[in-house]
Amino acid sequence: MTLRQLEYFIAVAEQLNFTKAAAKMYVSQTTITQQIKALETELRTTLFFRTSHHVSITPAGRTFLAEARAILERTAIAVERARLASTGVWGNLEIGYIKGYERSGLSLWLHDFHEKFPNVSISCHRRNPEELQQELLEQKYDLIFTLDFQSLRSDASGPHGLLKKKIQTCPLFAAMHPSHPLAGHRQLEASQLIEQDMLLMGSGLPERQLWGELSGEFSPHSTKVCGDVESILLMVAADMGMAVLPDYVAKGLLEAKELRFVPLTGDHSSIDLIAAWNADIANEALSCFLDLIEGAV
Repeated sequence: MTLRQLEYFIAVAEQLNFTKAAAKMYVSQTTITQQIKALETELRTTLFFRTSHHVSITPAGRTFLAEARAILERTAIAVERARLASTGVWGNLEIGYIKGYERSGLSLWLHDFHEKFPNVSISCHRRNPEELQQELLEQKYDLIFTLDFQSLRSDASGPHGLLKKKIQTCPLFAAMHPSHPLAGHRQLEASQLIEQDMLLMGSGLPERQLWGELSGEFSPHSTKVCGDVESILLMVAADMGMAVLPDYVAKGLLEAKELRFVPLTGDHSSIDLIAAWNADIANEALSCFLDLIEGAV
């Protein structure tokens, strides 16, 4: 059995026509027919029912089709890994990400990168925005994913040599208990939340900057500081206050009975999420990861 025979078999299974399969593979119909017969002989089973006007796949053929596709896919991965291993892309990549961003598509990027660069060791660290920024400046991380607050913007243009790239624009939601007076609204202006009891992440610095951008001042009725997103969601579900959260946190929780997410509207109803890194750090693995992000956003 050869990989070429598997490719011919898949082509016939997809086209259910030997002539069209031959044209797709740029070979003669005779070649396709001979190779399929050889494959059936080796497998000792019939893969296709044939008549002069019709081709259909047998139950054995359907089972073999899934396995043939898997073989070709794994072969392609093995070839790519061998090629990449020969390029000498080795090393470590320390990635920090804002709490809650594990609910996003970050894992897909990590998966793709690990598939392409298996010789790079990746470590991930979940932190609050202030910790991410400080530890990036201390060069504990190669790359961080965080919300684009004013303090990071000022450092990015200052002497620290930080570079950043916008990854996505995140719509903002007001999270509250279903019994909250505002829970029945289809959407809310940020100004409607000013007098509410608010739950903040970490020290509250990011939220203060966010509220400053949204409303011109930070003046909720009262505040409670939580350590992480899970604690905020728990306290919102207990009707202990409201929170402003990006959409990747709300995703998957919109049907939760104890939580209500109302989208914010207006000119400041979203915030950018960025990747940030130190410009003066030479890390080939980081460059490859940034290339992957560039192709995805």
